[in-house]
Amino acid sequence: MFQDCGLIQSQYDTSKLLDGQSLEDRAVEDAIEIEAEDIQIVDITTGYINFFCNPVNVHSLSTKLSKIGYSIENSESLYAANNVVTLPLDERRAYDIFKEKLRNIPGLEEIYDNVAYDALPSDM
Repeated sequence: MFQDCGLIQSQYDTSKLLDGQSLEDRAVEDAIEIEAEDIQIVDITTGYINFFCNPVNVHSLSTKLSKIGYSIENSESLYAANNVVTLPLDERRAYDIFKEKLRNIPGLEEIYDNVAYDALPSDM
C-alpha cells in the first residue's frame, strides 16, 4: 500500500550551471553520480529539486549533495502511497476533520494516507 522512500529537498544556484546546461540535466547527472533513485524539478527558476533515494541513504546523499553545491532544505524518510484515491468533497471534509482529531493525540508523530490533495474550493 505504501512505499518507504527517502526525500531530499534541495536548491541549486542556477547561476552555476555551465553554458547550455539545463537544471534538469545537471540534477540527473548529479543523481546518477550520488546514486539517487529519481529526481523531481520543483521550480526551475529558483533551482528547487527533490531527490528520491533509499531511506537508509538519506543522510549520506544529503552530505554528497551539499559537497557538490546543493543547499539542503530538508531531508526525511517518508511513506508514499502506491495507489492514490480522490474523495468526494463531503467525504474529504469529514476525513480532514478526522485527521485533525488524530493530530491532537499526544505522541502521534505522522499520519500517512493515500488521499489525493488537489486544490479544494475556498468554501471548505
